[in-house]
Amino acid sequence: MCQSSVWLRYPDGRVEKIADDVLIVTQEGDTVVLRWFLAEPRRVVGTIQEVDATKHVITLNAPRSLGDRTEQLETAAPLPRAGTDRTHPHPH
Repeated sequence: MCQSSVWLRYPDGRVEKIADDVLIVTQEGDTVVLRWFLAEPRRVVGTIQEVDATKHVITLNAPRSLGDRTEQLETAAPLPRAGTDRTHPHPH
């Protein structure tokens, strides 16, 4: 199974990795839904900017009205910590 890392690009140009090992990403209105295997989905306010399948990288754009990651993410449950899943079947 090939998973992707998700990066969030802020209006001021900053880019921050917000998730690793994401399997499915969907745009639902002004929210992007991130899904993992055996984990609750997470929602991020923003839009999908780019999907680079060769690098397993997904870049999202944060809306101009929100400039801080803590305002972007739902707070019901934390995102999986980046780099904690070592089940990726092949090196990059």
